[in-house]
Amino acid sequence: MYLGASFWVVGLLWGQLQHFSKNPKFTAQDRTALKAAKQWVDSGPVGGTDGSVTYRFGERTPTLVCSLFHVCSADLEPGEEITGIQVGDTMRWTVDIGHSGMGARKQLSVVFKPSDAGLKTNALIFTTRRKYALNLLSHRTLFLPTVKFSYPEDPQLKLLELQARVEQTEREQESARVDSVGLQIEDLDYAYELSGDSPSWRPIQVFSTKRQTYIRFPAGVEYKEVPVFTVTRDKNFGKKVLLVNYRIKHMKGTTFFEVDGLFEQAQLISGVGGERQAVVITYKGGSQPAAMKGQKWKR
Repeated sequence: MYLGASFWVVGLLWGQLQHFSKNPKFTAQDRTALKAAKQWVDSGPVGGTDGSVTYRFGERTPTLVCSLFHVCSADLEPGEEITGIQVGDTMRWTVDIGHSGMGARKQLSVVFKPSDAGLKTNALIFTTRRKYALNLLSHRTLFLPTVKFSYPEDPQLKLLELQARVEQTEREQESARVDSVGLQIEDLDYAYELSGDSPSWRPIQVFSTKRQTYIRFPAGVEYKEVPVFTVTRDKNFGKKVLLVNYRIKHMKGTTFFEVDGLFEQAQLISGVGGERQAVVITYKGGSQPAAMKGQKWKR
């Protein structure tokens, strides 16, 4: 009874295979790739391999062989994002996208599955870094589990990635600086110029809101090292040195002067006589800010 049932199952499967089309013809490259994949299937993972076949990107068009009852995939470079996929035969091939890893290690895989044997088409995968071209073949039983790519050094790509990282770091640092004093970056005016001496405490940044001015000193400047701050006014008063209200703030290892009001020119001074050092801060934003008009300073 059981023997008869076994023959019935074999006959049913054979009938299903006969229903599908004939297998495609393989090139020498296809046969080499299939041989490597079959060795992995027969022997299991060896030396950390996963049954994939790796092609050097750009040197040739890889062929991905899929079978009727096994999906196959093309693995992209970690960090690469897909912007589009086009397949020549969308009626008899299904396409899906999966991923492994998270963050910078996230790797996308494009998964293909044929509905018949003997199918031949192609696929284009568009990403944020490059365009992949693949040949797709379907076989009754043979398949390549995964196609991967190695990438030649691209100096232009490396330069763009480095530039993007630098810009991202600068944006994060700028955001951290602005957040540390509780301000919104779109409200800030950076139109200030520094001149004069170059002491160790020379400011590295000056910016203002509509009501206050912030002077940022290099990391490591301590309270005892900060200079004296004065504002110079030429208009209406003659050339006068004026006192202003300001506070010294230490946030995340950085020292700030938080000055009440705005100014056209100010000085930071330390030392006396031959050891005197001064840095001049001049507003270069064109017309005088509205908050400067009628500003009440102490004389």
